[in-house]
Amino acid sequence: MNKIFTITFFLFVVLSNSFSQTKIKGEILGENKRIYLSTESSLIPLTIENHKFSLEVEKGKSPISISFALISKKGKISYLTPKIWMDSDSVNIKLDFSNEQVKYEIDNRYIFQNLSEKIEKSDKKDQIKLIRNNLDKYPALFFLYKKMEDVNIKVLSSLYTLILERNKLCFYAQRIKGYIDAKKLKTPKKGKQFESFRLEDKNGKIINIYNQSEKYKLLAFMSSACYYSLSSLSELSELYEKYNTEIEFITIWNDKKKNTWQNYKAKLKSVVVWTDLWDKTNFAHTYFDITISPSFILVNKEGVIIKIIRGFDCEKLKRTVIKNIK
Repeated sequence: MNKIFTITFFLFVVLSNSFSQTKIKGEILGENKRIYLSTESSLIPLTIENHKFSLEVEKGKSPISISFALISKKGKISYLTPKIWMDSDSVNIKLDFSNEQVKYEIDNRYIFQNLSEKIEKSDKKDQIKLIRNNLDKYPALFFLYKKMEDVNIKVLSSLYTLILERNKLCFYAQRIKGYIDAKKLKTPKKGKQFESFRLEDKNGKIINIYNQSEKYKLLAFMSSACYYSLSSLSELSELYEKYNTEIEFITIWNDKKKNTWQNYKAKLKSVVVWTDLWDKTNFAHTYFDITISPSFILVNKEGVIIKIIRGFDCEKLKRTVIKNIK
């Protein structure tokens, strides 16, 4: 029996100031497996009832990409399709599992879908060439962002100059720029000062983080997607109550979307009464080489880094504060 899945999506876009919710309704015919819908930020299990499913994904003003995937018992993700781009209100997709290689058909096909698949399938050398020649197209920006850490910083800087001015405000271009700017600086280590930098607060005000002040600084690098980041907020709140006259507390979130930073788990975040900032371009996380959330950096009044704590160790954090604040 051929495993042919016919999936029909109806996308109803609800406009908002910066994003909209795309409602996806689908129908699956034939023998089915546990299929996941993969977006840029999440892996969503399809809840199928009577061969139908319905879910919502966040959609911005730019085209969005999805793909379909399976997850093995060991947790390995196997993508069934390439990135499928959508910029219309509705699409129809047919997935064909009759052969080893899954095939799909789609109506309202995105104008640069073929380019996207060509870049995705190419080896590194050809990928960079294809990206360089197509930086006026959204999929090329996406793949440059995904590959930027594997590209020589001088080459990446050169590629960035080819991005059209109107596209430099999109998420991928801003993250590329943030990465380039951070990599031009030397990662500050323990015993060294850090360069001043600027980030946005919840009121949209740009805050300059000076490396020297009248207080110590505790920089807390966080992610809303990280359970331990959210859990550490209560510990930070306790420390703030005891030491806010000696320490300037600053949380820095690397969430991809402002809405996530401001509204996700808002109740847990309600304890944050100190300086709370969004690392929109991921500059600060890249500059300080933060690869684990949460991470903490204690800085003295002269702007010298006293201690770097990677990962959630509340006792170590407390000991560090007590030892150094006199």
